Amino acid sequence: MAQVIAPSKTTFYTIKGLVLAEAIGCFYFSYGHIREVVMATGADEQFSAAFPLMLDGLAVLGFIGRTSAAFDAAGKKAGTWIMVLVGIVSFICNVLSGETRGQQMFGALTVLLFVGAEWFASKLKLAPVVVIPDPEPEVEETEEEESKSPLKGKEWTPEMKAKAAETRMRNRYLKASPTEKRELARQGLKPADL
Repeated sequence: MAQVIAPSKTTFYTIKGLVLAEAIGCFYFSYGHIREVVMATGADEQFSAAFPLMLDGLAVLGFIGRTSAAFDAAGKKAGTWIMVLVGIVSFICNVLSGETRGQQMFGALTVLLFVGAEWFASKLKLAPVVVIPDPEPEVEETEEEESKSPLKGKEWTPEMKAKAAETRMRNRYLKASPTEKRELARQGLKPADL
């Protein structure tokens, strides 16, 4: 029976969930920082509450455009540029919101962690299922089949002997385990020689 190696979906979705939680946590802190900066410019309460959502919403749209298989190269490039521009604005706002150097560093770290979580999420793909077939059983020639061989009882020429040796080595290499293949390579036999 063939051996099936399937990736762990539990691990995959757990990591996806943790990456999403990281991004949501960074979004929470970033929202407050951007809102503070917008309010400091004299904007009203409603606009200062909506601007971070619009800015980060645009970042999410850029992320989808950059990572989705539904878009061509131009769409992916546009998504990347949106993410870069929104990331720069968000970074500036998060740093400006801090009154002390520590708060400014926290604001910068918030944006960097969010970008890192987005990058990691874009790289996560479920590994394919691998099926390893059972090895084919070896078939040995019976005496009757050997006696039917056209070469039975004939004199072998040096070319025939060389070809037979080459065939034996090729069959030995094809049946060999990875460790045996490395040993054969050390002896000078390379797959290209076969």
